[in-house]
Amino acid sequence: MPYPFAESVPLPLKSSATDLMRRAKEEGSPAGGGPVHTKEEGLAYHAFLQHVNFGRSAGEELRRMEREGLLTPAELALLDEKKLALILSLPCFAGIEHKRIWREQTFLALIPAGELIGTHAEDEILFQGAVDLLVEDGEGFTVIDYKFSGRGDEHIREAYALQIALYKKAVARVMGVREESIGARIVNIALLREIRM
Repeated sequence: MPYPFAESVPLPLKSSATDLMRRAKEEGSPAGGGPVHTKEEGLAYHAFLQHVNFGRSAGEELRRMEREGLLTPAELALLDEKKLALILSLPCFAGIEHKRIWREQTFLALIPAGELIGTHAEDEILFQGAVDLLVEDGEGFTVIDYKFSGRGDEHIREAYALQIALYKKAVARVMGVREESIGARIVNIALLREIRM
């Protein structure tokens, strides 16, 4: 007689976005970010967005971050004020200073295994992740994720579809809302693009 819980045996007890992206890549789905400028440059822009006071100018915020020691001299040297101004003018950041936001929001959520990986097992997996920016407005929530890639919009959509879908599931569970009420955008810093997911 076959073991009735055979599909549950190999399941991980805990997973993260990185683990699942790696699994998708191993199964043949594209999960790479494509050519980038430099990792350090991407991290510097990410750090700026982590600390920025939305609604203020890029130059004003750069000077504040330098004064307050929020960015290192090496990070500041990699940032271009005009490029930062263009990033802050993307539609997903419009009026964001008047909305409720969470930055670098880490979470743990129990998600059915079948929604994370291809299985018929009914177990739940503890999924861990970190949303770069979560925005709440009158219509629901928007997940905003920062990437730094030289690839086009369609490649980004395909490469990160799984990650964004899992973030939406996790936010829905943590916030107690319907998954359909959660939107998502990827901000591709390298190409100054906002990508609707």
